[in-house]
Amino acid sequence: MALGGWWLWNGIQQLFTGSGERPSATSSAPAASDPALRGPGTVEGIRAHAEDLGFQCEDEGQTQFSSVVCFDYEVASPAKLYIGGQTGGRPERLALDIQTDPGEPRDTDRLRLQRWLVEQYLGDPDDRARVREMLAAATGADPTRTIVRDVSVSGLADGSVIMSSFDWLPVDARSAVLTGDPAGLRPRLMDQGWACDPVSGGSLTCEATEGDVDFSLYLEGSPDGTRTLYVEAMTPPGSQVNAAFLGRTDDVLGLFPLEAPAIHTWLDAHDQPSGATGYADGLFLDYYPSQDEDRHTFAGLYVTPPCWTGQDETC
Repeated sequence: MALGGWWLWNGIQQLFTGSGERPSATSSAPAASDPALRGPGTVEGIRAHAEDLGFQCEDEGQTQFSSVVCFDYEVASPAKLYIGGQTGGRPERLALDIQTDPGEPRDTDRLRLQRWLVEQYLGDPDDRARVREMLAAATGADPTRTIVRDVSVSGLADGSVIMSSFDWLPVDARSAVLTGDPAGLRPRLMDQGWACDPVSGGSLTCEATEGDVDFSLYLEGSPDGTRTLYVEAMTPPGSQVNAAFLGRTDDVLGLFPLEAPAIHTWLDAHDQPSGATGYADGLFLDYYPSQDEDRHTFAGLYVTPPCWTGQDETC
């Protein structure tokens, strides 16, 4: 499968079917009375190390805490790294997402990065050893999990890992959203030629076809607007998908005039075949312009809640 394929398709499966589980470490559980001894890592130091390894990193722009996402997709084992924590200080949430197919050989460089992240996050040798043992024992596609005092840890056999302390976020932390709600956008999307289901649970699903290109769209609302947007295009293998995809994407983004300019600027700056992950005025974006899969050619743009919300199970 092409770069990002496992994560991309299993994220979609999780959305619509509840399958495709990835490691998850949330920050909602009660903290232990004896917090884990922390390692030497800092948000800035871990970012610098990732960039030295070839990752491209972007800052969300939060004012009360640090929130950075890095990606390295133009390699055999594409990966995403999230670094969240105290501004100028220690990490509170680290997430390494290895985007390979289940069953593929484990990449030794990615496993080395996983071990380094554990050492940066945890300071007690016994805690480190416990986590390393847990991660080494991971098999198959199901995550393995443990609690180390006030830190939740989960991981996969491919080298993916999430470490997150409990209750580290400011109580008033907010993420950027798209202006407008699915119910209000539905008739305007149908005017663009989308066939849309009725809004259900604050979510909207639409489909469209142009020639041999099949499009799908998903919106999920929030009290402040739309927090999730998926635009996808699929064609038979080897077909040209990107031009049609970008045309449809432009139409959809036109419904969000306040956010569209920043998103377009970000897309123009990340016009690379392997795709990209980052932020546009605080909006968390994933972009895959064209990928050849086994049975089709695929393109997708995703606006989702940022990693620190715990709603993206890959980070």
